[in-house]
Amino acid sequence: MILILNSHNISIYIMTHMLFCSSIVNLSTILDVLNLFSQQNNYGANTTVTYHTPFFWGVSTVVSKVPVIQKMNPDDYILITITIPDLQNFNLFNITPYFFEYNKENVFASTDETIPFFTNIQKGTVHKICITSSLQIADEFSKKNYIISRLPVDMLSRSSFTLLFRLGITEKSLISTETISNFVSCIYYKSFCPVNTQGYYTSSIIKNSRTPISSSIVCDLTEFDRRKLYYEYRGFTQHKSFPYLSNFYKINYAMKHVYDAIRVKPYAKLHADNSLESYYNSDPINLTDIQYIYIVALNHNKLGVALTSNIQIYDFSNLKSLQTFLTSPDLPSFTHKNYPFVSKNDLPEIQVIKLNIKKHYNDITKLLIVERICYNPISFQRPSYNYKGNFAIFVR
Repeated sequence: MILILNSHNISIYIMTHMLFCSSIVNLSTILDVLNLFSQQNNYGANTTVTYHTPFFWGVSTVVSKVPVIQKMNPDDYILITITIPDLQNFNLFNITPYFFEYNKENVFASTDETIPFFTNIQKGTVHKICITSSLQIADEFSKKNYIISRLPVDMLSRSSFTLLFRLGITEKSLISTETISNFVSCIYYKSFCPVNTQGYYTSSIIKNSRTPISSSIVCDLTEFDRRKLYYEYRGFTQHKSFPYLSNFYKINYAMKHVYDAIRVKPYAKLHADNSLESYYNSDPINLTDIQYIYIVALNHNKLGVALTSNIQIYDFSNLKSLQTFLTSPDLPSFTHKNYPFVSKNDLPEIQVIKLNIKKHYNDITKLLIVERICYNPISFQRPSYNYKGNFAIFVR
């Protein structure tokens, strides 16, 4: 039976599910959302990346100006179809599912791994994804060559859901204001007669999730580098760096997904994390009586740790992104013959970034410094990597 609700929203009953079509919203083109999003996604903030999310007509509501599904049933699922277009002006595309809120608290934390598109990106190639908490539905669509993204059935009743599409723009190209609707379709299938199906549970998702870089690694460069820097920066005060948000919640591991976010009180806000990236952050640095900050950072691409890496500077008072410094070259265009690997890396293995506080940050009271180690090769089956440590900060 087919039921047409109105000219804008067509819903179809298919056996036990009702189909809801979507419009994909380019969050980067909406000023109010962009201001909010630059804060909520501050650790992923990047002027060469646009952010998109589906609005499912008849299902989605808007919370803090972000479209979300307030409650999903265990038998609900989302089907995404991607037909790769001409991508010569783009260098990144991936998808991450999130719980936006849990127990009515904002967490904006991932429920499963980010789905990357580093291979099979020739024009016209079709990729299909199924997001579900049902083992039966996952099995059905897995047999049809869908990538399965898992939702924890034990958390659905207390969570609101959203997902993000990230589209990277090559450095020499203008940022496109187009949405990705031309090559992505996203349909929500809502169960109207739920049955007791077996589902994915939190414990099984955590057990089978990969970590790009071990969250226990935090050493402020190697012992050799530290001794060298000690003599070079005698008289400076060194600030430590920490696995993602661990210093704010007094834990000894990096926040990686929603399952970490709800282990602390109050719940952590993960700011739309990306499992293909590892983050390290400083404590808030009070700029009173500070003239200069020196950030010593590694070129993680040269070390074989990641495809690219950067240092980002934030105003701690509002988490606004102030500056980004590339410590490895950015990703090449999708059409580059060696994509996603950088073919030429002229940046030094170790570089020193000097921040003149009075010249560039005179009206800022506190800074937060974050290192992003992006798209780690181990996330897409590169066999090994050589990790030498994260960034070091010296101030005077």
